Amino acid sequence: MYLLIVFLSLVTSLTTLIVGRWIGRMGSCLLTVGGLFLSLFLSLLINFEVSLSNSNCIIYLYKWIDMGYFVIDISFFLIQLQL
Repeated sequence: MYLLIVFLSLVTSLTTLIVGRWIGRMGSCLLTVGGLFLSLFLSLLINFEVSLSNSNCIIYLYKWIDMGYFVIDISFFLIQLQL
């Protein structure tokens, strides 16, 4: 669910690019806006999960560079901000 927020906009834009001619202008608009609203809804759910339950989430995708002690990971950190 966490990565779906990031990649949902990419998937809907590519889908609109590929099938936009056949589904028409209104279909393309509905597909794009629907994807954005779904991303907003999932973002709000994750915001409530992280902020209300004080649970931090770290998602490691892959190692980009690994040279001995020098390691760079590609990852997402979902943490609660302290004010």
